[in-house]
Amino acid sequence: MTKPKTAPPVKYSDHELGITVNRWAHGHTSFYNPLFDTVHEDRDDERYLHMIACKQFGRIAIANADAGASAMLESAVEQGYRAVTELS
Repeated sequence: MTKPKTAPPVKYSDHELGITVNRWAHGHTSFYNPLFDTVHEDRDDERYLHMIACKQFGRIAIANADAGASAMLESAVEQGYRAVTELS
């Protein structure tokens, strides 16, 4: 049996402008519950985990409903708009 042929390594920096990973989970995005979680006055307070997690890292921007701490579709769309705006 012969080994399958593999493609030569690709220099992604020469070919790729961006990478998108989509996940449409059947889960539920968490939100902050004032009974159990510390709630800050500003919803976009830097101490919230979703604010820490959606910070831009170089040319990588995170956008999903989790980044908005909401399970709603409009939150994911708003986060997508925010991420594209950050990169442009």
